[in-house]
Amino acid sequence: SPKTTASFSRPRSVTFSAGKGLEAMGIKPGAVVGQNVFDLYRDRPDALENHRRALAGESFTVDFEGSGRFLETQYAPLFGPGGEIAGAIGVSVDVTERRVAQEGLRHYAERLAILREIDQAILAATSPEAVARGALRRVQRLIPFRRATLITIDMQAGEAVLAAVHADTRTRVLPGLRFPLEQIFEVNPYLREGKTHVVEDIDTVGRIHPLQKVLKREGLRSYIAVPLMVEGELVGSLNLWSDKPAAAELNSCALGV
Repeated sequence: SPKTTASFSRPRSVTFSAGKGLEAMGIKPGAVVGQNVFDLYRDRPDALENHRRALAGESFTVDFEGSGRFLETQYAPLFGPGGEIAGAIGVSVDVTERRVAQEGLRHYAERLAILREIDQAILAATSPEAVARGALRRVQRLIPFRRATLITIDMQAGEAVLAAVHADTRTRVLPGLRFPLEQIFEVNPYLREGKTHVVEDIDTVGRIHPLQKVLKREGLRSYIAVPLMVEGELVGSLNLWSDKPAAAELNSCALGV
């Protein structure tokens, strides 16, 4: 891991700055030498407190985030010939890759736990509608949507049914609505092909379904429609909505259903 070493004197000016870790943060070695530490980090009270602790004679290790990087920094005081504190030193190790990997594992473990909860909810449910409601409540913990609708599809009957709705505010959209399947395919032709469809701003769409018009009036702006497949056959659509255009949390959706 790239390391960065910096020292600063009792008057709080940087006396040494070097290491490959600086390059990752866009800083040239020695570029900050001579500058006042409290001027450099005036916008980072946590960093200023770390320097104060080191200049007070404390040795410690902290995690520090800056310029998109995660650093594990060890601070220690520097002593003069008479034993007085003459300054301090900080040695930072770039642990960004480790932190990213740990965060990925945490999200993966959380996802597995939620999927397990969904399995249990399905087993405990007494009807398809109860299955859908239980699943939607748990999916929201994976993806922070504002509204979710689950539509079941009967290809032989040519009919779609709004099986479940999950909302964090009051809504006029209620389960049980039935409508011709062709209406769904007209506004989302990707669904017929079993492809995920993302609409970054409903205001830019020329033709929308009456159900979508209601959701738009309720303040929702973007959505992702995920086809639900069973043995290669389209059986439904999971639609997650956000009140923001081009919502990043929806664009990063990867449910793997």
